[in-house]
Amino acid sequence: MSVNAKTYRGFRVLKGDDTGEQLGILLPTDYRVLHIASAADEDTDWNIANPDSPTVYVHSETTPETEYGQLSHNATDFLIESVGGGILLTPVGGVAIANGATKLTLGTVSTFGTTQPTNTLVLREGTAPVGAITTAVWLFSSATVVRKIIADGTASNVET
Repeated sequence: MSVNAKTYRGFRVLKGDDTGEQLGILLPTDYRVLHIASAADEDTDWNIANPDSPTVYVHSETTPETEYGQLSHNATDFLIESVGGGILLTPVGGVAIANGATKLTLGTVSTFGTTQPTNTLVLREGTAPVGAITTAVWLFSSATVVRKIIADGTASNVET
């Protein structure tokens, strides 16, 4: 074990900010990973190279070496990745992209208009949104047709 690992691994009280100290988990730079796994997997060789940024791995119970999720940051984006399975969101409430500047992209942008995307957006039958729609575009599904409402409030069927 390196000196770096002996010095920095584990929970530490950090300086934080002007309001006081904060609890942190520090990872050594020679192996920037934190594994969350069953105690039975203590001696598992995860076969994961040292990532560029600290990364948290959450392993499955059944095949922890090949099925895991990982959380990291690549100096541009926060990443949520899955190895050996998909990503399932099951919120009690809704899911929102909240900063107003982001967008949700399905498929590859350069070929989306001419190539069937591998990702899909599923719309269930619902009720058209109501109220002033002045800064957004809404897409929703009735029992028989996909409809859109543009920012001026005009509702129309989506053409195929």
